[in-house]
Amino acid sequence: MWGATKITHIYFLRGSSAYKSIGAEAFMNCSGLTTVSLPMSIEAIGDKAFQQCFALTTINLPGTLKSIGSYAFAGSTNQTMKVAVNELPDGLMTLGQSAFWNAGPNVIVTNLPKHLEVLNGQTFTFCPGVQITNFGSDGSGNLLKSIGTQCFYGAGAQNGGGGVSKIYFGTTVTEVGSNSFYNYCAPALKNAYFTNSRDTYIQDEAGMGFTASNVSVAFDYDENVGG
Repeated sequence: MWGATKITHIYFLRGSSAYKSIGAEAFMNCSGLTTVSLPMSIEAIGDKAFQQCFALTTINLPGTLKSIGSYAFAGSTNQTMKVAVNELPDGLMTLGQSAFWNAGPNVIVTNLPKHLEVLNGQTFTFCPGVQITNFGSDGSGNLLKSIGTQCFYGAGAQNGGGGVSKIYFGTTVTEVGSNSFYNYCAPALKNAYFTNSRDTYIQDEAGMGFTASNVSVAFDYDENVGG
């Protein structure tokens, strides 16, 4: 169905529990697609499955979903997506590179799935509705270990004000890529607290993108002491 222009709705029949995955590029560039109703048996959405489906506004991500591929819901350099996502399923374990790159303001994520350990590069770049406060085990319950290059570049930015002012990184987070947090939640974000020491990371606060965004960074943070 790649590039099909006349498909507007996709529904699966009752009893369609045999469907476990949506293949790579399955509906890529389907310009007329507005609504997708996935069965509760889907475990994986393949690479570029819905990339540049610019009319897509409604899709359900079932609780059975374990994997979302690279560029699965990505927009383009000159056009954002409209797809509405209200939090990621808690059972999600894999989120591919640029999965929601420029996916638009209707992707709302405030908490990470508990078993998601790796966030690849540019996963949420330019997604203003992504405003996550806690990264890693301490206080948040998720087991995040690694955050890729430009993962949250420009994400969470609210021109009208409001948003997250402080973010926290637990002990499980040991890798933060280059410019991962450049302009994240700007202009509201003022402080970033890391439980681990600065020596844990290859990138310092400047390399992570915090310095250019005027965010104050504290390492060796102890939540019992405060900050």
